[in-house]
Amino acid sequence: MLQEGVPVIGVLLALDALACYVGFRTAFAAGLVLSAVIAGATLFDWAGSSGGEVWAALVVISLVSVIFNILALRPRGQLKEQANPMNLPVFG
Repeated sequence: MLQEGVPVIGVLLALDALACYVGFRTAFAAGLVLSAVIAGATLFDWAGSSGGEVWAALVVISLVSVIFNILALRPRGQLKEQANPMNLPVFG
């Protein structure tokens, strides 16, 4: 099942990475969903298959990707303009 979709998934992941690089924060959510689907499909295909190390590695990589996408979606605390150290008063 997963072998037929690998090229499509690869293209989707490449487009998602490009969108994340450009700065579209919603692309991290798409990567999260896609990684979760890959992990689920891999676990589904894993049942009854040999070569467990490869399947386990794919599941682990997909789950790590899910975690990184969740971390990337969190709001970031920005340094306020008033708190910037470059805005210190200059005494001459």
